[in-house]
Amino acid sequence: MQVEKAKTAFNTVERDDFPDSAPYLALTYLYIGQSDFGQANDQVRAGLVAVPGDPQLLATGVFVSLDMRDNAEAGRRFEALDQLYPGTRDALGAGCLYYYGIGQAASALPFCAHQTEQSPNDHAAHSNYGWAALDANQFQLAFQEFSQAYKLSSTKGNLLNLTETQAVDLEWGITMAYYYSGDKTQAQKFLQFIRQNYPASATVTGLNRLPLLWSKTTMSRIETILREFPPSSETASVGIVNHPVPQTPPTPGECAVSKKCSSTEVTAIFANLVATYKANPAAVSADDQKTYYNLRKQTCRRYPEMKLPLLDGTEKPCR
Repeated sequence: MQVEKAKTAFNTVERDDFPDSAPYLALTYLYIGQSDFGQANDQVRAGLVAVPGDPQLLATGVFVSLDMRDNAEAGRRFEALDQLYPGTRDALGAGCLYYYGIGQAASALPFCAHQTEQSPNDHAAHSNYGWAALDANQFQLAFQEFSQAYKLSSTKGNLLNLTETQAVDLEWGITMAYYYSGDKTQAQKFLQFIRQNYPASATVTGLNRLPLLWSKTTMSRIETILREFPPSSETASVGIVNHPVPQTPPTPGECAVSKKCSSTEVTAIFANLVATYKANPAAVSADDQKTYYNLRKQTCRRYPEMKLPLLDGTEKPCR
């Protein structure tokens, strides 16, 4: 009832012909919250007729179009936003989402990074950066950003001070960062927490009903995790599962020099480094390559029984 009253009030304001984007944005957010993206898109279009070039309407419109899988419209809105307001928070956030949503995660990363630099205390900016990093196979970066989003969002009792939709987004991000960094034990703990506290969001169908943007790569990887850890694989528990606290995975240097890491962790770390190189080999300098091979050499001394990849991905025994 309150939502319907709000819609009526905002529609009345829109009819007053005052050039203000606020009522259009308010109605757009109401419809997004109900996952009614068709109505949300109608509000964005009407708003851009009334207030052409409004940055918030354009930025919100990018998200709405992507969720409707209308990449062409999303592209037009992002292009207009980036031309009119380059380097602004709205343009950076839209660029991060746009390139993630169309499957070009490597292009999203600079926009995401600059957005977190401008808004270091914005948990959503860090979370979006984490999703783009996951799709770009930069798993340690993803974990770093999701961990920062968690710190900004959590209370002293390690509970998230977020809406349910925001919490689901972050919980799944941390789960995937653990899984693809090689720590499947921690990933399963987070998945169990999701199943106990957000059961509707522990299925692909449930996730697709949420007002969130999931890339094709993301959904494919979520399906992989759900298949590997079906509900029957989890330890039975009484009551609510305590919220696990993210623990930062070891860095390549720690595994090579100062810390005993599992073979799974070492394998994941080097796979991540190679994936990063392959994503943009032109950006990797001769010094970067030298650093990689020195790190591989040091790691092989500690783990002589392992096979570690060359930069081209070829597995080569340490011995």
